[in-house]
Amino acid sequence: KVKKVKKKSTYTKQIRVNNTLKFLTECSRVQRRSLNTKIVAITGSRGKTSLKDILGFVLSKNYKSAYSKKSFNNKFLDSFV
Repeated sequence: KVKKVKKKSTYTKQIRVNNTLKFLTECSRVQRRSLNTKIVAITGSRGKTSLKDILGFVLSKNYKSAYSKKSFNNKFLDSFV
């Protein structure tokens, strides 16, 4: 649900939402569904960054692929990677 933005703001375009995490999660879901590609997700308590780097390197040798060069360790950016 999007609320009306106050007119006194210095920003010209804004979206105000009740739940930021829910909104960002839904935005990322819509973006992923619009892509014509396969997405690999790596989960677990240890070794995710190392596995991401190894898997990204190996897949890039035989397939058109992309992976993040950095590690994003927070609940907001994990949704977009």
